[in-house]
Amino acid sequence: MVLGGLLLSLPTAAPALEAEATYGRVRFDADWPEGITYEVRGRYPEEDLWGPLQPFQEVYLVGRIGARLDLDGAAFVADRSLGDFSDGVKVRRARFYLLGDFRLGLPLGYKFEFSIEGNSVFLNDFYLRWKPPKWIDAVDVGYLTPPFGLDNVVSSRSLTFMEVGSPIAALAPGYRSGFSLSGHWQPWRFAWSGGAYSLGQEQISGDASESSAQLTARLAWLPWRRARESGDRFVHLGLGTSYVFSGGDRIRYRARPESFIAPFVVDTQDISAESAVLYGLELAWVDGPLSLQSEWIQSFVSDSDGPERDFGGVYGMVSWFATGEQRPYDGRTGMFERVVPRESFALHGPGWGAWEIGQRISYLDLTDGSVRGGRMLSLTSGITWHLNAQLKLAANYVFAHVTDKPGAGDANVFQARIEIGI
Repeated sequence: MVLGGLLLSLPTAAPALEAEATYGRVRFDADWPEGITYEVRGRYPEEDLWGPLQPFQEVYLVGRIGARLDLDGAAFVADRSLGDFSDGVKVRRARFYLLGDFRLGLPLGYKFEFSIEGNSVFLNDFYLRWKPPKWIDAVDVGYLTPPFGLDNVVSSRSLTFMEVGSPIAALAPGYRSGFSLSGHWQPWRFAWSGGAYSLGQEQISGDASESSAQLTARLAWLPWRRARESGDRFVHLGLGTSYVFSGGDRIRYRARPESFIAPFVVDTQDISAESAVLYGLELAWVDGPLSLQSEWIQSFVSDSDGPERDFGGVYGMVSWFATGEQRPYDGRTGMFERVVPRESFALHGPGWGAWEIGQRISYLDLTDGSVRGGRMLSLTSGITWHLNAQLKLAANYVFAHVTDKPGAGDANVFQARIEIGI
């Protein structure tokens, strides 16, 4: 809380450093909570440029530098048959990123994000973005999350619980190199995205497979919506699919009991496979501060050494804001966004931030035939205090019941997180 108090008492702005040139401009700002913003611009007289260089008459680089820290602590009461559960405190994620736009003949966007998770360093969102004038909202090329699932695609800052449900953690694709296209029809009605992807880094969470190519697509639809002053009411439906060209590479799905510090307790191990097909369904109902959400994922794996394997799972959750906020939703992308309290918490003032209470039940089945990955039923209860848009405290309790595998048993997880981001 000392760190939180320092964040809440930081000044709102710092002096800008700026340099002007005859045809250019350089500017740096250090503001709270925007972080460090920068702007570099150059403009040349049209008569000074040769014809083919006319698109380069104006060049610029604008953006901001941001960072984020998630610090987790957990204690366990678990059967020894499930593995080594060690109480402790770990850095769930420490991220540093640059985000903005530039023009060098063509206007483009960019995001370069590095992450430390556990003891490993990762590339996360690391891409260039082009926004065509019509039909398509964005074309992204780089290192991306394939568009599959509702909780899988959004920033973890937008999640109700500390970790995604076990079906998402085990089956949904993680970061991969590739490209994607996205767009929408009639804002608040239809959003679509899709892309082609290749290899990625080994994931701490998410699909742990190694495959050479993957095609993924997602469609989101709001069949009903009613806007009100007290909060919107709407229904979200989503459909996702992904085809994995494995070609004999390994397919592997695994999951922890919805805690980063816990070990993996269900695991198919490596399956030599020719291909895999994933299907996913999304459902969310929002009525002001109350929301219900569910996702179902099923994977059909063509085993090179045997019959087709079938793995899958489903979760359902409820979220309620005691302080009256609503989970923000972007109809252009069909995804939920980060919560911003109506009144940020203040050391001297009436604001108490936003208080969110959640309950989730998850079921994951990674056992089929000779593959004894296990089945896990999880119950997660959580409470989250959003002090402001940058600082969040969360506490979760998870009960996980694991069966149908060697070393079955139960695990109780008591965990908390402090999340700071700019």
